[in-house]
Amino acid sequence: MKISSYRGKRKTAWLLLVLALASQLAVSCSAKDSDSMTQTMEQVKASETEPLAEESPVIEVKESDREKEGTDVAHVAEYTEIEFARGDQDKSVTRDVCFVTYNYEMDTVWTSSDESVITNEGKVTRQKEDKTVTITADVSYNGKKYRKSFALTVKRILDMDVNSLEDYSLEQLDEMNRGNKERYKVEMNDSGYVDDITGFYSDIKVDSWETALASLYNIRSLLGIRDVFEELQPDGVTEDSSSWDYFFRQYYKGVEVRGCWVVVGHFTNRDGSASFVTSNYFPVSGDVDVRPQITFGEASEKIEQDGYVRDMTYVHDEDEPEEEKLYIYDDHGTGRLVWSLIRDKKNDTEQYEVLVDARTGRVVDAVQCSFTN
Repeated sequence: MKISSYRGKRKTAWLLLVLALASQLAVSCSAKDSDSMTQTMEQVKASETEPLAEESPVIEVKESDREKEGTDVAHVAEYTEIEFARGDQDKSVTRDVCFVTYNYEMDTVWTSSDESVITNEGKVTRQKEDKTVTITADVSYNGKKYRKSFALTVKRILDMDVNSLEDYSLEQLDEMNRGNKERYKVEMNDSGYVDDITGFYSDIKVDSWETALASLYNIRSLLGIRDVFEELQPDGVTEDSSSWDYFFRQYYKGVEVRGCWVVVGHFTNRDGSASFVTSNYFPVSGDVDVRPQITFGEASEKIEQDGYVRDMTYVHDEDEPEEEKLYIYDDHGTGRLVWSLIRDKKNDTEQYEVLVDARTGRVVDAVQCSFTN
């Protein structure tokens, strides 16, 4: 009994000792956890009150910044551009545009304010009325951020029936300009068609290359043009504070008519109506077959065999691939399908354009080149 009692007391003592140690350990752990939690909370509060590191400010870039030569902002202004289809400009967009960054070191993101009109990739969808869209170029360059914005006006869908427009006679133009005789002038060519008109000839307000072409339907017979939209294609536009000009090249069955063009322009008056037309249009008579019977390479060989051209000793630089150009050529009033080849003349700095009949291979003409457009 005594041994039993002693063992029981000893067991109880060990149990109390273990419980005491466990309690002390628990208190110690709780204190550590409490200290750790307190420290964590203090860090959270500190992070909430401390200001975040500021990002680099975005530098707004304007077109006029091009003049700040030698600076990064001038570089961004000059090398971040939007390219337009021929005849379009920022005030009159009718076809898809191209977003261009000319420096590969510039990381650029393009964004449209209205993707239903112009997408972030430059695809244009015209609406029933004019729409102005802001295109933003966000540029990262040399550790800084820049932003250049472009305002583009997408022109409304042209819903005009141009074939129903009245085709005015010269007498009607005279009457239209009765109160404008000081500036009104008409010049005719030897074929009996109009070369130049200075004065009013149409009531159409010109605000794009399309409306410029539409205005020509009012004088298409005077110009000798059968189908304006089929035979004339936009080539460019210029504009300043007092004038604008739309340039068009002539085509016949999809082939360019060499050296023939029409310009629709306007100056002084700012009501939007055109005030002059200059034409070098060539009315192609008959039905010219625009399918060449000889290839461009064969035309080049014909040059070497032709005595007239051989005597002029043309030499072509074989290191550069030659552009294959097919034209309709005004050969003394006759429309002729020709290949155009550029040749250098030996012992001379001049270049010549050799025109070879694309059906017979005969050299039609050799013209000294003028690279001024």
